[in-house]
Amino acid sequence: HHIEAFADGIIAVIITIMLLEIPVPSGNQGYWEFISSVGIFLVSFVVTANFWFNRHKIFALTEEITEKIIVQDFIFIGLLSLIPLLTKWIMVAPTSFSALNFGLVLIVLQQELLSYSITKDHFHKMPKSFKFWRRVWLIRLFSTILMNVVIMIIAIIFPFYGHWLFVIVPIFNFLFRMVND
Repeated sequence: HHIEAFADGIIAVIITIMLLEIPVPSGNQGYWEFISSVGIFLVSFVVTANFWFNRHKIFALTEEITEKIIVQDFIFIGLLSLIPLLTKWIMVAPTSFSALNFGLVLIVLQQELLSYSITKDHFHKMPKSFKFWRRVWLIRLFSTILMNVVIMIIAIIFPFYGHWLFVIVPIFNFLFRMVND
């Protein structure tokens, strides 16, 4: 439970810092910057919430946390800390370079390695179940990487559309989770 509490604390700090970066409007001209900053915050919040929720589901499977899982989780949390900055960059300056960096971090940030390690530990005495979950893991990994690579290519060619795809996909995923329940 310590590793989960530690990560929850870091995620809370990430969200708080994102919120504190929103400038208070000063007059009518500052209002549009305020609205834009709130939009960037909400997108970053949704992306962070998606990753937190998935992480919570992954850790619910395990009874024992190994050092390998702790290291993978630290790497994950470190990369997750970059999401607010990269979201702001892609929203404020939608260039091919900002979209490429956002996409690369999303690809590396995928929780599939952590999920695989925990699933492997959880099902080590059930080889048939592990084979099934390994297939599920591989399908999710390859489909996620493929989707991010396609969006990155679109973003490099058409930065405006690519950055909106990077914004829309996590929001759709977040909303789909409500419908899926």
